[in-house]
Amino acid sequence: MKRYITLLLIFFIGRVQSNAQAYMQIGAGYSTLNHPTAELAAGYNAGPVFVQGGYLAHVSRDVEAGASINGRLGSRVIRRGGGTDGTWMVEPSVGYAYTLRSTDKKCLNTSGIIGSLYVGKEINQGVLLLGGNYTEKTFIISLAIRYNF
Repeated sequence: MKRYITLLLIFFIGRVQSNAQAYMQIGAGYSTLNHPTAELAAGYNAGPVFVQGGYLAHVSRDVEAGASINGRLGSRVIRRGGGTDGTWMVEPSVGYAYTLRSTDKKCLNTSGIIGSLYVGKEINQGVLLLGGNYTEKTFIISLAIRYNF
């Protein structure tokens, strides 16, 4: 399965090299576990397809909340606008997340699917994003800024 996903990523990235662009994303939000969250991610846009790796953490000492290290693959499915006002976009993605809750009790750590949906508006060198992430019965809504290199 890992080999298939790797080949798929190489195919998508290699297919549209002319529009390739790296980015860094930082954000903050709130979860259904009633804790604030922080997000840090880096990714690579290749046309409408993007690959992203990141860290999504609850800002809390609660063991149940934890922090997710994740990797996602997604696409920009809607792009509207342009010109001086910027472009609006919708970006759904899906991936794999490892949720770290304790370094002492390994049985508390889990892994699973993460899904996200972001709506964004391009501004200058970046994108202002509002979106949500869902993993392991926890929904996180966040506001983020993406800087394109």
